[in-house]
Amino acid sequence: MIAVSFKNLSTLYIRNQQKPINCTINGCTKSFTRHGHLSRHVQSCQSKRNRKENEKPVHPLSPVTSCIN
Repeated sequence: MIAVSFKNLSTLYIRNQQKPINCTINGCTKSFTRHGHLSRHVQSCQSKRNRKENEKPVHPLSPVTSCIN
């Protein structure tokens, strides 16, 4: 006799379940089983993209200005 808990069965079901909801972001290949998980993923991707766009490029100091202190 094999003892299997409900938790183990539900985990197996979720792992074997297809993920029909695909991400709509260009170049992203992730898929999800729940709309809530997709929306959380999209929000995190958008916030990461916004942070990258808002970063100012760091230019190294020129030799002339670095000697003047």
